[in-house]
Amino acid sequence: MLLTHHRVLMGRMVSDPASRTRVYLEVRALRWTPDPPTYKVYVEAARSIFKPLLHQYNLKFRSGRKLQIQSRDATEPHLPVMARQIFEEFVDRASKSALRNPDWQRFYAFTWHCTAHNVHITRDDVHRLLVSGGFSIEHAADLADIFEHGRNLLIHHRKKEGK
Repeated sequence: MLLTHHRVLMGRMVSDPASRTRVYLEVRALRWTPDPPTYKVYVEAARSIFKPLLHQYNLKFRSGRKLQIQSRDATEPHLPVMARQIFEEFVDRASKSALRNPDWQRFYAFTWHCTAHNVHITRDDVHRLLVSGGFSIEHAADLADIFEHGRNLLIHHRKKEGK
């Protein structure tokens, strides 16, 4: 754990079973500042935790290991073409401050499409896409939660129906 302006910042290393030389690093905080963290904030946190450890490792074992961090573009969520079109129609036409019934219908269509077509997108990905689309962080968080609940309900229904 590292003491920072984030609350309970911690890092974790996860081995890659497909590689003998690669590990993945994950940074978590009980509370980020800002929340959610920007790419820059996340990268700074990762460097503050892992660079000193890597430096000590390299000295001790006379190694040249390096910290490689994905580019910002590589971390952005990507939707398949049809899901992207449905999402963009929702974002482009939605009242960003208070959704109206047609807005909700377009949002439900996006949720249904992602579920029906097994689009791999997380709640946090939806949140990031909504913020990028012009929604406030708070409103995007509420909608991302609704997306996740809606998708879980559809999956539950599908299992119950034996589909």
